[in-house]
Amino acid sequence: MTLTPTRPGLQTAPFVFLPAQKTVAGAAYTRPFKALCGAWVLGSGLWLAPLVGASGLNQRTGWFILAWLLMAYSAWYLLRSRTSLSDSQLTQTGWVDKQLPVAELAYCKLLRVPGLDAFIAPRLYARSRSGKFAVFYAADKALLAEFERLCTELTAFRRLP
Repeated sequence: MTLTPTRPGLQTAPFVFLPAQKTVAGAAYTRPFKALCGAWVLGSGLWLAPLVGASGLNQRTGWFILAWLLMAYSAWYLLRSRTSLSDSQLTQTGWVDKQLPVAELAYCKLLRVPGLDAFIAPRLYARSRSGKFAVFYAADKALLAEFERLCTELTAFRRLP
């Protein structure tokens, strides 16, 4: 079945992308960033422990403990987060799992901080044809290469007459 545009220049056919492997997956965040995150949580916990010990467990220290637990919970997901790209969807695990079907992609852009890829993970900003958007982080070189190819092919596909 062939889909025809309803207006001139409107692409209604789904975008098809075939990664080099069936599924390309890797860590979402870089090792230095993960180390900094772990050190931050550990350091703040070591700072908090004597304060709670000196003041005892009360309402005031309870709020600090809850804040630290939330920070540790977030760090746990950050350390375990993975991004994957298959022929059908983009996925990133984490505190909130993100998924975006590849066939529905309308726009994507790879955002990087030049010279700081080892510390600040490059990210793919992706938007679907329905307007939903998501940001997928990638620290793996093979995944980054596929993200670059995805953006190039999607841009060429969307510019077709």
